[in-house]
Amino acid sequence: MGFIDGLRRAFRSQCDHLIKYQAGVFSFNGFGADVPSVNVSVAGLRTGIVKLEHATEVAKNLDNYQFLMCKLCHELSRSSNLLEKIVRARAVALGGLTSFSNTLAAFNADPKGQRSNLSRAVKEMQNIMRQINNDIFKSEAAQIGKITGKVREEIHDLKWSEVIKGREAPRMKRLPAMTRPPSSTPQQKTPKTWNDAIKFAGLEETELDKLTKEVLTDIRS
Repeated sequence: MGFIDGLRRAFRSQCDHLIKYQAGVFSFNGFGADVPSVNVSVAGLRTGIVKLEHATEVAKNLDNYQFLMCKLCHELSRSSNLLEKIVRARAVALGGLTSFSNTLAAFNADPKGQRSNLSRAVKEMQNIMRQINNDIFKSEAAQIGKITGKVREEIHDLKWSEVIKGREAPRMKRLPAMTRPPSSTPQQKTPKTWNDAIKFAGLEETELDKLTKEVLTDIRS
């Protein structure tokens, strides 16, 4: 329950970015005692530096997603049916960042042995962003368009769909395109992508449902 308690505290805190990457040092602030901070330096690494830099760029993009999810919760009407999607998406994004930070710490200790795990973490973070982009920024474009203030400007400026596809976007470094998933129908793709993302975030579906209801009750009270 420690991790879930950490997520609860994150939702009750002010919106903030959790990642800083300066002078070759990657810092993940965590969100409470149950999810401690992680600091990893590329200094001294002889292998995997390019892979590490790419992974941290993807993680920073996911951090931007969770930050905007938080801002959207404050901007939207309490009665908006979009709130549930946003809360669920942010919980998975926070869990994904936590899982990535653990993978990153392991990679720092053993770059050769943890290369495949770091690649998997990158893929799962991209899956989370793709799911948020499809479920919220595309399907709910009309509601998003009604939002006023800085959060709307940030969403517009970042052009999430271009980031997901690996094209150049303002204030974002170019990301390689995601690995194409196995051929399947659209109805099959979405659940699997989202279920994999939930597992990567260290959550069970029932835990996510319960947390979402609690957060929505707090927001609407």
